Amino acid sequence: MGLFSRKPKSETDQKAAPATPVKDAPKEIKKEELSKTHGQTYKYLLKPVMTEKSTFLSYNNQYIFEVSPRANKTELKKAVENLYGVKPIKINIIKELGKKVRQGRSFGKKKDWKKAIVILKKEDKIEVYSGV
Repeated sequence: MGLFSRKPKSETDQKAAPATPVKDAPKEIKKEELSKTHGQTYKYLLKPVMTEKSTFLSYNNQYIFEVSPRANKTELKKAVENLYGVKPIKINIIKELGKKVRQGRSFGKKKDWKKAIVILKKEDKIEVYSGV
């Protein structure tokens, strides 16, 4: 049978094949370079919040986003600058409690989430509704 008829490799066979360096090996990425990429941006900005109130606030250059629960104001500011190319004046963060839900006799709760209100200068705009 094929399994039992194999001979073990000798030491000369293993040394014969020289180790070739991998050309496309990933380089170590510094933390500053990571924050400039769009991957980090989507880690903090999850999605824009589309409600009547957020639509009215957009006329005053205030935009609402659902953000990661671990995000802070400085990370959000960098994320908005990377993604939309505008510099926010101010960012307000609000922790929202999840709603209580019921399905039949069982009760539960939706998860808590965090939202951010991003305030821009009068001349800056964000196209939030472009993909809707």
